[in-house]
Amino acid sequence: VNMLLGNYESHDRTGNYVASDYAYNLLNSCDENAILFTNGDNDTFPLWYMQEVEKFRLDVKVVNLSLLNTPWYIKQLKNIEPKIPLLWSNEQIDRIRPIPWEEREINVGGITLNLKPTIGGQFLRVQDLMIIELIKVNNWERPIYFATTVSTSARIGLDDYLAMEGQVMRLYPHKVKSIDSDKIFYNITSNYRFRNLNNPDVYFEPNVKRLMQNYRTASLQAVMDFLNNDEEEKARTLLDAVSNKIPEEVIPQFHPELSLQTGRMYYQLGDTAEYRKRIDLVFDTMDPDQRTLMLIAQELIYTLEDYAKAEAI
Repeated sequence: VNMLLGNYESHDRTGNYVASDYAYNLLNSCDENAILFTNGDNDTFPLWYMQEVEKFRLDVKVVNLSLLNTPWYIKQLKNIEPKIPLLWSNEQIDRIRPIPWEEREINVGGITLNLKPTIGGQFLRVQDLMIIELIKVNNWERPIYFATTVSTSARIGLDDYLAMEGQVMRLYPHKVKSIDSDKIFYNITSNYRFRNLNNPDVYFEPNVKRLMQNYRTASLQAVMDFLNNDEEEKARTLLDAVSNKIPEEVIPQFHPELSLQTGRMYYQLGDTAEYRKRIDLVFDTMDPDQRTLMLIAQELIYTLEDYAKAEAI
């Protein structure tokens, strides 16, 4: 009974839709018949649930990069709908291994990338070879995406051709701007689900809270882009959407600098109250270190001209 009482809150999943909504948002980021590269368990298994159980977005082919190093999984991609038209036979797939590699430029599907070794500075992983092969055989017929959780090294030098659109980065056959602000705006304000992330009565464990930072990071980049292009209305709408759907009082920022940056963007839009709110939030609840205290003092001096509070800090 003591174990039940002591642990019930942290194990109660009532009202917690994070896994379902995260999977929904990732799949619904993709255009029709897309190929979506994912990284590991958290951004793969919920997607398979949504597809296999809820029959949602069955047109999207989810490709897990960790499993892409195994022959049995490559054969599944080739043989199970929606199929990827790999030209290799099952016997060739069984024999595939990491290959010796020296850093050099290669052309894949009409794009040029600088490909570096990914194992011990000497070899390419099977997953790297498979990304290259999938781009080739796809021939730009189906849109290709990477989940934002895929590390830079796993993107094998494709970054110049990837545009972040929220929880995914889309691959283009030409160099593109690193973010698609309008697509982020649409996804965050209209397309994504954020059920109960603003509900203080739902328990969210630390890993979930960290995962939610991905939404904020994408949004802040888009807001900065809108501000630089004098699209203040869009910037304000997006800031408010994130603040309302994922309030910092329920899902705190893990980095004080991001909270201060959010406040600074509100200040640029003429909202001093929201700016002060975030300064107070960092100061009162985030146990700031000396460097962050100095940042707060600088904010108070150079923007709000609150010299007394700055001097106290």
